[in-house]
Amino acid sequence: MQLGVTYTESPIISYDGASAPPFAIDRYIESSRPGVRAPHLWRRSGKALFDDFGLGYTLLRIGAGAPAGFTISDAFAARGVPLKVLAIDEPEALTKYDGYPLVLIRPDQHVAWRSHHLPANANPLIDVLTAA
Repeated sequence: MQLGVTYTESPIISYDGASAPPFAIDRYIESSRPGVRAPHLWRRSGKALFDDFGLGYTLLRIGAGAPAGFTISDAFAARGVPLKVLAIDEPEALTKYDGYPLVLIRPDQHVAWRSHHLPANANPLIDVLTAA
């Protein structure tokens, strides 16, 4: 059941206007839309991508040209919010993550944010993701 669970109006997800994949009890439709469970990927090491996620947030840098992510990692560190940064170079990763080179995963393994570019200031993003 957890594979099809999608947060559609959570105040702690940075939505980008993409529609949620349709929910069906008999099939799972992978997507990287914010609010959905992160797509599964086998790593070259033989481990599942989920096994490499951190205990807090995880920033996926997908593909050779992905931005380094310093504005995000620095902003998380300044606030004391746990963040692990993973470089993902498996060829199918960009397809599974809908062409987005930057994807931020929440501790519950759902996509919190995705983008083609780093924000100049990541503090507004962190404000949304950590709102109480």
